[in-house]
Amino acid sequence: MIIGGKKEKESYQNYVQVVNELMNSDKEYVLETKGSTILEIYFKSNVDTDLSMDVSADGNFWINDYYVWRNVSELKEGFFNAWNFVRIRVSKRGEKDTFTLVIIAS
Repeated sequence: MIIGGKKEKESYQNYVQVVNELMNSDKEYVLETKGSTILEIYFKSNVDTDLSMDVSADGNFWINDYYVWRNVSELKEGFFNAWNFVRIRVSKRGEKDTFTLVIIAS
C-alpha cells in the first residue's frame, strides 16, 4: 500500500504448523518459512523421544540432522533462520504415546 508517496511497511506474516498426534510411527513435518528470519519450535510429549531438524533452500535438497535433540519430552527453542524450508522429524515410540509440535516462522 502506498501512502503519501511512500510505500507502507508490509505487515509481518507468521507461518505456523501445529500437530497433535500418536507416536506410533516415525513422523515428519515440513514448514515453508518463505524467508522468515525467526524460527520457533515447541514440543511436548508424554515420553522421551528424538527430534531432528532438517533444512533446505528449495524443498528438494535437504541437509539432514542440521540440529538434533536426543531423549527429550519437552522442547522450547528459537533460531535465526536463513532457510526457506524446515523439516522436523519425530522418532517412533509406543502405540499410545502422543506429542504436540508447534513450528512457527516469523
